[in-house]
Amino acid sequence: MKSGRSRAVGPLRLQFRPNGLDHVRLAQIVPKRMARRAVDRNRVRRLVREQFRLEQARWVGFDCVLRLRSPFDRALDHGDVARQLIAPGP
Repeated sequence: MKSGRSRAVGPLRLQFRPNGLDHVRLAQIVPKRMARRAVDRNRVRRLVREQFRLEQARWVGFDCVLRLRSPFDRALDHGDVARQLIAPGP
């Protein structure tokens, strides 16, 4: 992913690059040291996956890696952060 582009919003960072396929591929990295509870890690993954589902037409032909880069904060609306990160498209 070093040859691709990236953007960050809040605690999330998205790296992406073209893959030459007719669909988007998404990998998510949500480390235990950033979100200790499994329910928190799964919540971040679920919210991001749903945003990609809604915006998948814009991301056709890209490999995307999403990483949680700062500790999980239950007060933060991660769905809104994911929307800001993913909605603009590549």
